[in-house]
Amino acid sequence: MLMPVWDMERLRHEIESICDDCIGPSWPIVASRLSRYMRWEYDYKLDQMQDRYGARPLPPWRLE
Repeated sequence: MLMPVWDMERLRHEIESICDDCIGPSWPIVASRLSRYMRWEYDYKLDQMQDRYGARPLPPWRLE
């Protein structure tokens, strides 16, 4: 997020708003939606899994 002036409260508000809007039936789905706004170490890994396996639960060997 780019801000003209550092404002911790605004940053907190924006992050909380994003988190409030990212709902889903499971944590992996929510994490995938959050990753559209915030990059993290497993960026797009879940999206690739969903493309391959569909909306089924993650295979146990992929949770590591």
